[in-house]
Amino acid sequence: MVKRAGIDPLLNTPLDKYMAANSFWQHHVEAVWDEAKHRVIIGPQSKKKGSLRPDPFLEREMEGVVGLSEIKAKLRDLAHTVRLNAKFKSKPGTPYQELKPKSMHMTFKGNPGSGKTFTARLIGKLLYELKVVASNTFVEVKSARAELVAGFVGQTAEKTRAKFAEAKGGILFIDEAYQLSETDQDTKDYGREALNEFLTLLEEDDAPLVIVAGYSDKMDRFLDSVKGLRPKRFKKKNEFFFPDYTPEELAEIFLSVNKRKQFRLSPGISKDFVATAIGKNFNDADRSAMNAQIAVDLFESAVEQRDFRLDPDSLTHDSQTIFPEDIQKAIQVMKGTRHADL
Repeated sequence: MVKRAGIDPLLNTPLDKYMAANSFWQHHVEAVWDEAKHRVIIGPQSKKKGSLRPDPFLEREMEGVVGLSEIKAKLRDLAHTVRLNAKFKSKPGTPYQELKPKSMHMTFKGNPGSGKTFTARLIGKLLYELKVVASNTFVEVKSARAELVAGFVGQTAEKTRAKFAEAKGGILFIDEAYQLSETDQDTKDYGREALNEFLTLLEEDDAPLVIVAGYSDKMDRFLDSVKGLRPKRFKKKNEFFFPDYTPEELAEIFLSVNKRKQFRLSPGISKDFVATAIGKNFNDADRSAMNAQIAVDLFESAVEQRDFRLDPDSLTHDSQTIFPEDIQKAIQVMKGTRHADL
């Protein structure tokens, strides 16, 4: 049985003495006493909803980031856990959970353009800020097979070790990681060699924190089919799922790109207008294949269409303005069609 306790001094368990020993815990931490395990549980698993204190660095980095609500919540939990354990560690005789990179390897599952690489970089910055990783080094492997697998015996292991060494003390982000377990039937394949070296290097004390990423279904097959990956090295709790962006979120990204580029939009181009245009012209398969890239490409193509209709010798106040017809023509170009619904 688990009894919930905040700072209740009347609880007839060791928790009252445990909590009373430190004013920080009394005012900022909720704890539970687990009678079965005869220990105190402190931290996010016992916190009340909404009790997290915002991490200034994290909130600043996430400001203006569109969507990813569940990802943001997990990052806030992560920052809270790290900061809380740092407090416990600074108190002599206080039990705390040692957070080491080799126990925090992560899995990112989602379609292209859904924010995986951005989030991996943000986690690297956050954990370096919180002193969990020793370096702010971020090494990205965009294709596991292309960058880790060689064509001759011995070279594959060497390439894999080189990437781990490059990322030492920081973050190693491996996209399309499932490729390591896929076999090329037509040629001599050394993916297994890379995978074996990968498993070995994960266990080293100075290994970087490794984030593997890829399509959800392929990552699940990869983690379940390779002995020793899940749950030993890549735990379920450290999995992040990245959903596809909705038309409304893509419209927000379009507007944020425009704000950064400082172009003008005609009064008719609102968030609803852009969301409707995207929703009518890009189906679910389009959005799954591109996600945020749709919004970026649409903006860049709309600027190009604006350029095509301008006369360099007759520029006016409206020359910096993007109009609905620019977006319409941009969609036609992107879709390779003569028609675009707005």
